[in-house]
Amino acid sequence: MGALTFAEVPAAATAELSITGATGAFTYDASAKLATDADVTFQYKVTACSTDSINYTITLNFVDCYCPEFDNDEDNYSIIDINNLKTEYGMSGIDQPPFSLSRRGGQTLRNNSAYIVTSGTNIACPDVLSDGVPLAMSGLALWLDPSDANTVHLAGSDLSRIDDKSGNGYYFETEAAINNPSVATIGTTTPLNSFNIDTDVKRMLCRNSSNNIVALPGIINPSAAGGATTDPLPYDVYVVVKATSTPAGTETDPSDNAHVFGQIYAPGGATAAAQRNFWGLFYNGSDDYQVYQRVNAAPTDINLDHSVSLSSINVIQFSHNDPGGIADTDNSSTFASSINGGAQITTASARYFVDRSATPDYVVALGNDETSGTGSGNKFRGQIGEIIVYNRVLTTEERAQITTYLVGKWST
Repeated sequence: MGALTFAEVPAAATAELSITGATGAFTYDASAKLATDADVTFQYKVTACSTDSINYTITLNFVDCYCPEFDNDEDNYSIIDINNLKTEYGMSGIDQPPFSLSRRGGQTLRNNSAYIVTSGTNIACPDVLSDGVPLAMSGLALWLDPSDANTVHLAGSDLSRIDDKSGNGYYFETEAAINNPSVATIGTTTPLNSFNIDTDVKRMLCRNSSNNIVALPGIINPSAAGGATTDPLPYDVYVVVKATSTPAGTETDPSDNAHVFGQIYAPGGATAAAQRNFWGLFYNGSDDYQVYQRVNAAPTDINLDHSVSLSSINVIQFSHNDPGGIADTDNSSTFASSINGGAQITTASARYFVDRSATPDYVVALGNDETSGTGSGNKFRGQIGEIIVYNRVLTTEERAQITTYLVGKWST
C-alpha cells in the first residue's frame, strides 16, 4: 500500500491556503473576500509510491451563499467527505479520485460553505490512477488491456482473441493457432499479463462487430471510410511495450523494421513484395522505437525515434492533429511523439496514407507482420501491454494523466 501525499505547487504559494498533506483537506481563509472579488486559482499535486501526479488546478469562485450545515466554516473553504454533501446540494457525478479533480475545471466553491473534492486514502501503488482514467477522456476509440481477464480469450495457455474495452465493439483475433501470442508478465512488484510476441508469426488483427477487418480510418473516424479526402483523421495512440531482443539490423525505411503496433497490408491480400506497412510503431536494431507514417506529400516518410535500453518497459505515445477540411497533401498539420510522459518531439506532416475503402486492403494489427521488404527478417521479440487509441489529440494535461496511469500500472 502507498500513502497519498497532497501538496500545493509551488509550495506555500498562496498565503491564505493550507493543505493537509495526508488527507488532501484544504482550508482557504476567505474572511476578507467579497462575492465581487476575482477568482482565486491554485495548483496541487499528489504523490504516491514515489511518483508525482501532474499539477491539478482548483478555482475558487466567491458567491454569496449561506449553508446552515457549515456554521463553523463560514469564512473558509474546507475539503470534507463528499458523500455528506452531494445529495443535499445536488453534487452529482463528482465522486472521482484525487487525480480527476481538475476534470471539473473550475468547480464553483460557495462562500460561507464547504465543498469537498475528495478525501485522502491509502491505495495500492499500481492503482495510483484507476482503470476509469482512459474512459474519462472523450474520444476513446480503442482500448486493449491484456491484464484484464474479462477481455481475453485463451486457446490453451495462449491468446486467441482480446475484446476492446472502449465500448466500440472491436476485437483483435489471430488468423490461426500458430499466430496466437503466448502470455507473459510485465512488472516486478505487480506482474501483469501481456501479449508475448516470441516468434515471427505472432500477431493479432483488428475486426469490428461485423467481423470485418478494420483499417485505421475505421477506428478513428468510421464515417471517413469511403468518404471525402478532406474528412479529418486525427489520432492519439499510447502503447506499453517491452522489447526483449534487438532486431538483426536497422533499415532506412522504418516500416521494414520490427512491427509492434500499426496498420499493415491485410495478410494474404497481395503478393509478398507488396505487403508494406504505412503507419505504426516499430523497433529497430539500434534499440530505437520508431513511430512512423507514410504521408501524401513530401517528405513522404515521416518518423520520430526514441532510444531505449533493451528490456525496459516504455509507454510510447504518438499523435497527428489532422484537421478537417484540408486536402490529403496539405503539409500543415503536426506529427508528435513522446516516451514515458516526457516532452514531445514534433514534425510537420501531411495526412498519413490511408485506405478509405469500406472493404480495406489494410488492417490494424499488433505483433509481427508478414512484410518481405529488405527488413523482412527484423521481427519483434518482447511483450506488448496496454494499447489505448483516441480519435483526437489529447491536451497536455490529459496526455500526462494517461501516461501517468500507464507508467504507474505497468512499470512497477
